[in-house]
Amino acid sequence: MRSDSYQAVKRFAAMCVEILNGYRPPSQLRPLAHPQKFGDVSDQVLRRTVRIRMNPSHAARKGALVRVRRVLVTEPLAGVAEGVVVLEHGTSSWAMAVRFEKANRPNFGVFGWVCTLVQVL
Repeated sequence: MRSDSYQAVKRFAAMCVEILNGYRPPSQLRPLAHPQKFGDVSDQVLRRTVRIRMNPSHAARKGALVRVRRVLVTEPLAGVAEGVVVLEHGTSSWAMAVRFEKANRPNFGVFGWVCTLVQVL
């Protein structure tokens, strides 16, 4: 069974894909991000969104939706998870490095994990 941190990163990646494909607004990342880091987190996702923005129905017809190819997560320290999400869009692919931290509030984020850093590579 996968850890809670893996599930949190996977859920975050799925939401990012929905944002990149135009199905969700970036503000919906707010509950998954640390309140003080939301601006930086959403900015990294928006930078990629601007580059590939396409009407979702057009993207679906063209088969050009962004998809998650792979999710890798490690926990180097207790309460810290670092992950890599490999995404693909048509023939191109790129990665997102993410860092999650365990919050002391169980109903916060996904299973208490909140995103504190995203770097789109």
